[in-house]
Amino acid sequence: MLKYPSNREASRLKNSIHQEKEKLRKRIKVFLKELSREEKERRSKLIEKKIESLVYFKLAKVIMFYWPLPGEPDVRGLMRRAKNSGKVVALPLIEKDSLVPYKFTSSQELRVNSLGVYQPPKKKELRLAREELDLVVVPGLAFDKENQRLGRGKGYYDRFLKNLLPKTLKIGVAFSEQIFERLPFSLQDEKVDLVIWA
Repeated sequence: MLKYPSNREASRLKNSIHQEKEKLRKRIKVFLKELSREEKERRSKLIEKKIESLVYFKLAKVIMFYWPLPGEPDVRGLMRRAKNSGKVVALPLIEKDSLVPYKFTSSQELRVNSLGVYQPPKKKELRLAREELDLVVVPGLAFDKENQRLGRGKGYYDRFLKNLLPKTLKIGVAFSEQIFERLPFSLQDEKVDLVIWA
C-alpha cells in the first residue's frame, strides 16, 4: 500500500529542499561574481550563436527575451538582431505576482524596478498575450540535465512558464558551470524544453 508522508515529514522535506536551493544559489552567485567580464562576453556570444542556429528560432515570429542582471548571459545582441530582422521582440514586466510580455521598443524606454530588473514601459498598446509567444529565452541560476531550472526564489518564471501554450518553446540559457547533473526541485518548479550553455 502506498504510504504518503505525514504533514511533519512533508514539511521537513520542503524545508530541506529550500535550504539546499539557498546554498546552491549562494554558491552560484559567488561563481558569477568571479567570472571575468571578458569571459562572460565571450561565452554570451557563443550562446547567442547556438540559439540563432536553431530552426525554431529562425521560424519564430514572436520571442520573449530578458534584460540581463549582472552575471547572467547577455543575449541583447541577439535580441536586437531578431528585432531588426522583423521579429516581434518582447521583455517581461512584473505585474503584481506575474510576468507579462510587453513589446520591446528601445533601451531608452526601459525602467528599473525594485528588484533591479530593467522592464519595458507599461503601455497598453505594447502588451502581448502569452498565446502569441513562439519562443521564450529563460534566465536561471542553474539548470540540470533534465532541463529542471533553479531561479532566484521569487517564482515569477515558474508561474509564467506554467501558463504557456505547449507550442511555445522554452530555452534556458546559462554558463557551463551553472549546469548540474540533478537539481533539488519542488512541485511548483517548471522545466524548460531545452538548455543552451557555453
